[in-house]
Amino acid sequence: MKMSAKKNSKTIKNKCVRAKIEIEGIQYRCISFFVDNPTKCDEKDWSIFTMKDDKQILIDKLTASVMAECECGFLTRDSDKDMDEPPIVAVEMIMFEEDTPPHSPKDVEINVVEDGVEDVE
Repeated sequence: MKMSAKKNSKTIKNKCVRAKIEIEGIQYRCISFFVDNPTKCDEKDWSIFTMKDDKQILIDKLTASVMAECECGFLTRDSDKDMDEPPIVAVEMIMFEEDTPPHSPKDVEINVVEDGVEDVE
């Protein structure tokens, strides 16, 4: 497993790595730290976010609230690098410095890591 060596950072596995939800003919990748299937939450518990590259994803509101406290980067597998929208296997979260303002979801960067990201205890 490849973990970040950055100070005050944590990598958390996306439990919905294989999930895609179709809404009005558009497929969305899903991110959740808490449920392994999007159907385990009410529809109102999910939000559509537009990233920096204008691609959209679904994030459950509880996961989004955890991510809002950090600078986040989406991690994908090296084996999926040729895909247009590779599965997001984990989120690297770096704690904000006291005087650093939060970023919008459009500022999230996607990074590629090796296979084998594990759950955080």
